[in-house]
Amino acid sequence: MIDSAVQTPEASPTMVVPPIEIRPDVLELRGAEPPAWLGRTLKWLFPVLALLFIALIAVPGFLQKWLWMRQLDYAGIFWTLLSVKVGLTCAGFAFPLLFLWLNLWQAGRSRIALVDSRASQAAGSAAKPSQAGTKGTAMVHHIVNRSTALLIAAIATVFAGALYAQWDTYLRFRYGGSFGLADPIFAVDLGFYVFRLPWYELLQTILLFVTLVTIVAVGCQYAYFGLFRISGRRTIEIGNRAVQHLSVLLFILAITFGWGYYLDRFELLYSTTGVVYGVGYTVDHVTLAALWIMIGISLAACSLLVSNFFRPRWKAMAAGVVAYAALYIIGVQLAPALFQKFAVQPNELSLEAPYLKNYIGFTRKAYGLDAIQETAYPAMADLTPAVLARNQDTIQNIRLWDERPLLQTYQQTQAIRLYYKFYNVHVDRYHLADGYHQVMLSTRELSPELPSQAQTWVNQNLEFTHGFGLVMNSVSSSIGGGFPEYLIQNVPPQSSFGLNVTQPAIYYGEGMTGSRIVATGIKEFDYPQGNQNVYTSYSGKGGIPLDSPGKRLLFAWTQADINILLTSYLTPESRIQIWRDVQQRVSQVAPFLALDAAPYPVLSEGKTYHSCPRQQII
Repeated sequence: MIDSAVQTPEASPTMVVPPIEIRPDVLELRGAEPPAWLGRTLKWLFPVLALLFIALIAVPGFLQKWLWMRQLDYAGIFWTLLSVKVGLTCAGFAFPLLFLWLNLWQAGRSRIALVDSRASQAAGSAAKPSQAGTKGTAMVHHIVNRSTALLIAAIATVFAGALYAQWDTYLRFRYGGSFGLADPIFAVDLGFYVFRLPWYELLQTILLFVTLVTIVAVGCQYAYFGLFRISGRRTIEIGNRAVQHLSVLLFILAITFGWGYYLDRFELLYSTTGVVYGVGYTVDHVTLAALWIMIGISLAACSLLVSNFFRPRWKAMAAGVVAYAALYIIGVQLAPALFQKFAVQPNELSLEAPYLKNYIGFTRKAYGLDAIQETAYPAMADLTPAVLARNQDTIQNIRLWDERPLLQTYQQTQAIRLYYKFYNVHVDRYHLADGYHQVMLSTRELSPELPSQAQTWVNQNLEFTHGFGLVMNSVSSSIGGGFPEYLIQNVPPQSSFGLNVTQPAIYYGEGMTGSRIVATGIKEFDYPQGNQNVYTSYSGKGGIPLDSPGKRLLFAWTQADINILLTSYLTPESRIQIWRDVQQRVSQVAPFLALDAAPYPVLSEGKTYHSCPRQQII
């Protein structure tokens, strides 16, 4: 290293300051010490900001979600999900933090040993370090230590966020079961691939990246303090302590890579190499063998790194890393691709036939097609009116209406008022007086935006709170003029086919945005009746009671609406309805479910419900 000269009134301009390089063009030492108040401010800045975030963002959101889930009798799900998320976040923060801190602390011990050796070498010198040089060195160390601590905390926060987002992966691992069906390659139950393998891969990925980040951080620290440097002869010099430390980290990395290759074997069932989705001829005979070889090489690398710890040789360690990467590229990437192109593709049908059989068989099992019986029905060449008469149930349910123009027809003929809107037309089947019929239907929901002249706070939050009724028509009949034959129509709902709608108010639907407050001192608009309007007051149990000043303050904050706190129209019976969109409500209660694109309405015993079909467990 190049020693720097610090000029002070007490010392010579050529005074030597060990043990690190401080260049005057980078850092001016004189007068560089920060004021005491600035240090105290910076010390408390981040804790204060963290507490403000918790008090203003996290806690109100937590309380709102808890009150909402408790009102729906789902408090148990709330606490289960919260405990899992908090536990994973804490683990995701603590592990990288401790791992990085311990390794950087070990690197710091090596740096202290280096400083002591340099101090002993300079002990025989007549020159003594100046006071300004000592303060400057201490300040540099202080800045480096604080910066390192902040960097470690930031890295740990990133990993904590990544693990927090995978709470569903942990829950599948924790509570997942088995399917009672094994795959044809590894003879492992399919539940392992759905519930356990994703969690193992997540842990392996986190350990891999934490180790890589630690190697980079430790290497930078060693380079900064001179244990890793390039000499004047353009050769790299690394101290034995640094080589030993890096050998331990590379040992962990090799173990992690070996674990990853072991898990990659099971991932081959998702391979896209070849003509089948899953294990094909190349994957079974080449890729799988290459992964076993890499597992063996990883174990061999671990044994070499153990010996390198006792006999530090950084050149051998660097050569091993390069060779390891080259073997992976050749064995796992190039060899399967070349084998597939030049050996399998010319004989693809004969080589891939057994794997195609597996692919088709398990696809049929997945969709429940393996139990279907195929029956041939001959085509009828002599279609007669008598045949049509015998099959009226089928003919009457042939759908003629397209939902896109039908939605426009609904909006033009059945919206009735500008503040009503139809979002989607759905297909369903209902028992009518003359049999089982396929129908199309849609709910008449409240538009998210009222007409401009009605956009007052009272109208938008207290008076216009719900939609009204639904529209239903037959899929195969019309009344002429391009209009469908309505089974349910108008406001209030009317039907000539025995369909009754006893509770037409729709407080939750497909396009319900924002929040509404019901059961207030303002009567709620129910439906129009000629030139007059009919009003009602909500008497159900939906929504969170605003029966205390604390709740009013809470929702004024979470909904960013000060009027909730100031209005005089609220009563102890008032309730605030949030998350009124059906899919949003289901996602809040059961976030582990993936839903179909849109919920569909169901009329049952005079009441309208919305159903969210489950697509899959994510």
